[in-house]
Amino acid sequence: MYALVDGNNFYVSCERVFRPSLVGRPVVVLSNNDGCAIARSNEAKALGVKMGQPWFQCRQLEAEQGLVTDVGEVWGVGRAIGEQLVEAGVTTVLDLVRLDPMTARRRFSVVMEKTVRELQGISCISMDDAPSPKQQIMVSRSFGHVVTRGFNLATAVTEFASRAAEKLRRQQSAAGAIVVFIRTSPFRADDIQYSASTTVPLIRPTADSATLVASALAGLRRIYRHGYRYAKAGVMLVDLQSQDVRQDEFDWGAAGSVPQGPGEGIGQYLQNAGTLRDRTKLMTAVDGVNRRFGRGALHLASAGLDGERRPGTMKQERRTPSYTTHWDEMPLVRA
Repeated sequence: MYALVDGNNFYVSCERVFRPSLVGRPVVVLSNNDGCAIARSNEAKALGVKMGQPWFQCRQLEAEQGLVTDVGEVWGVGRAIGEQLVEAGVTTVLDLVRLDPMTARRRFSVVMEKTVRELQGISCISMDDAPSPKQQIMVSRSFGHVVTRGFNLATAVTEFASRAAEKLRRQQSAAGAIVVFIRTSPFRADDIQYSASTTVPLIRPTADSATLVASALAGLRRIYRHGYRYAKAGVMLVDLQSQDVRQDEFDWGAAGSVPQGPGEGIGQYLQNAGTLRDRTKLMTAVDGVNRRFGRGALHLASAGLDGERRPGTMKQERRTPSYTTHWDEMPLVRA
C-alpha cells in the first residue's frame, strides 16, 4: 500500500510547528541562496507573492506588511512549465486535474501527461525500490556573492567535483570525462556577459576525487577569463560506467610525458605517470569519515580552509535552525 500525503503550504506549515508565533502571519520559504519563494502561506499569497517569485521582487513586503521569510505546488510541475500552464488557462490544481492527458502530452511533455493521469487516479509512474544508476552527475551552484578571482573559482570547482565524485562512488560507477562550465549573471544587465564550458576526457574511467578534481581544474584553466564577474559554476560527470568494468591500454611511454601548458592534460598525466594507484580504499575511508563527521570534514586542499568564505557556500542569511537534525539547534521544552 502506498500513501500520498499532501500538506498545505508544506514548508511553511513545518516551520510553524516549531514557531507557533508565525500562525496567521504572512510567511514565505526561500530556495537556496535566498533566491525564490518556494512555499507561501495563505496570508503571503493574499499579498500577491507568486510561486517562484525572486525575493528581491517582494522583499519590500517584509517592512510594509510584516512578511516573514525562511529559507510548483504540484510535484513534477516546475516554474517554467507552471508559467506555460497559466498562459494556457490552467491556474489551479483542479484545472490541471481536468486537463485532457493527451493535450498535456501534445502541448508539454510525456511527464506532464503522466502527472495529469496520476492526479486523475490512474497509476502510471512506477516506484522503483532501487533506482537505476544515473547516466550523468552534475553539481553546480549560483554563488552567494560575485566571484572575480580565478583562485576562488578553483575553490568552488574543487568542491563541486569532489561532491560529484562522492555521488559517483555511491552508485558504484566511474566517469570517462568531466564537463566544467562557468558563467556570469544574465540578470546583471550592467555586467559584461561571458559563458563557457569544456569537456576534459579521461584515459581511464575513474571515481577518484583527486583525479577528477585535477581534471576539472585543468578545464577551468582552459575557459577562465580575467575581468568578469562570475555568478555560477559547475561540473558534470559523463560517460559513466560500472566500476566493475575496466579497459586498460599500453602507456607507450606516456609516463614520461609531462604536460607543458598550464592545466593541459593534468588528469591524463596523473593516470599515465603511474601516480594514480588504486585508491579505492582511501576514497572509501574519506567517504566514511565525511558521513560520520559531516560533509567536508576531509577534503582536498584546493577546496580552501573552513574559516574562509568559500564561493561555493550557499547564501543562507535567513536560514532557520535545524530543529530536527542538529543537536545544538534542537528546541528545548521546559515543563
